[in-house]
Formats: sequence, structure tokens, C-alpha cells
Amino acid sequence: MGINIKLEQKEYLEELKKIETIVGSAIMVSSSIGGIKTNSRNIRAVQLYTKLTLSSMSIMRLLPHNTYCSMTEEIWDFASVSCLARSFLESYHMFFYVGIEKISEEEFEFRSLLMNYHRNYEKYKMYKGRVNDENVIKEFEEGLPKEKEVLSAHPFINTFSPEVKRTLLKGNKAVYLSQKQISERIPFNTEEFDFFYRFYSNHTHSSPLGFMSQSNVRGRGNENEAERRYLIYAMNLVGKYLSAAIIDISKIFPKQTKHLNKETDNAIKYFMKFTNKEN
Repeated sequence: MGINIKLEQKEYLEELKKIETIVGSAIMVSSSIGGIKTNSRNIRAVQLYTKLTLSSMSIMRLLPHNTYCSMTEEIWDFASVSCLARSFLESYHMFFYVGIEKISEEEFEFRSLLMNYHRNYEKYKMYKGRVNDENVIKEFEEGLPKEKEVLSAHPFINTFSPEVKRTLLKGNKAVYLSQKQISERIPFNTEEFDFFYRFYSNHTHSSPLGFMSQSNVRGRGNENEAERRYLIYAMNLVGKYLSAAIIDISKIFPKQTKHLNKETDNAIKYFMKFTNKEN
């Protein structure tokens, strides 16, 4: 069966218009929740929602024919969009893990302590041998054992096996769930995650699957059926999770977003196209 190029171009432009609308809604919602005084969990949710919004804007700027950032000569660079789409998925997972999932205060406290411990351990590894200020290094060398002690004494750590406990206390992990485990806990259909996360990871890391399909047509920045199709997939995936984030954050801050019915309705309408479970 031959490819109807005109139809493919029309479909691409239709999907582009839809995702632009969702990104615009995300920006409006983001503006409405800035500077709010709230609890620590909601602050983390806002931080990650802001990251999702910015990431969606960056992805949008890379999509040919977008109205956010027009270019004289359009570049069809799916590989770069793949990197951002993978990062976007991970950001939504962290958004859900930190700010949305229904968990006890005890579990949230443990998650926060683990993230702070990991953050400081990462800083220490980066600074050691590269920062001349001995006081900075000393602060980490004195503080990290104390943070480790607080983690090891936290009641929630007893829910893990001894092996997992040892792993978490090393400071190398910011979360105790894998990307797949978080995906499985999200209360809507995420069956596409495994396929696309692996697909985008191959492009992100320039694996053979990510570059060996390049030809005189594909992977050279020129428009073609494969690039259009892959970008439509990416738009649908980012649009689905961005819509979910809009719905999520609006539930957290109903007072601040109640005047944005159009934006939240746009998100709900778009979201429902891609899931058969209730949000």
C-alpha cells in the first residue's frame, strides 16, 4: 500500500495544533500557581510541574512548523526530541512519586529524606577533588553520616529487605522504585511506557537501534514519513502526560486554577483520548 504523503502531512499538522493548545494550557496553569505558600510536598509538586511545562515548551520548539518558534528552514530532528521525551517521562514519574501518589506522611517523609541524602551525596562526589575550599568538603563529610543515621532510624526503612536497606543507605539512589514500578502505580493506562521508554533510550544513548536506520532520506533533518510518524507519537505521549499533570496540579490547587476552566477542560479532553481508566 502506498503512502499518502498529503494525508500524513495533514495529520502531523493537526496533532501539532493539539499539542500546542495543551502546552499553552500548561503555561497558563503554571502562571497561576507561582509563588504560593504551601506545604513541602506541594512545593515539590510545583517545582516538578514547572519542569514539565518548560520541557514541553522545549519539545515544542523543536517540532517543525510550530508557532512557538518559527524557522526559515525546518529541521526534522527526531533524535533530539527522543532525548527530551524520555526526560519528560522521567519527570512526570518523579512528579507523581513526589507530589501526587496517595501515600502516608511517614512514607513521604522518608522519600524526602532519601532525596536530600542523595542530592548531598551527589554534590559531595562532584566537589571532592575539584573544590579547593576544605570547609565545603568537611561540611559534607560531617553531614552525610548524620543524614544516613536519620534514614537508617526512620520507621519506613523497615518495610524494605536488608539488601535494599543497604543499597539505599549508600546514597546512590534518589528513589526506591524503578521507572517501571512507578509507571505501574500511576492510576491511568500506561501500557505504552515500556515500548517508548526503551525506544527513546536507544536514541538518547546513540545505540545502534538509534542511528543505524539513518539513510539518504531518514535521520538527515529532512521531512519524511518516518520522521513525521515518530514525531506524532512523541506529541501524543507528551500531550497525554502533560494533560495528566495539568489535571493533577489543578486538583492540588483548585482555588488558584478555578478561573482556568478552559485550560483544565482542554487537558481532560485531550487526556481521555489516550487512556481508558479514570484519572
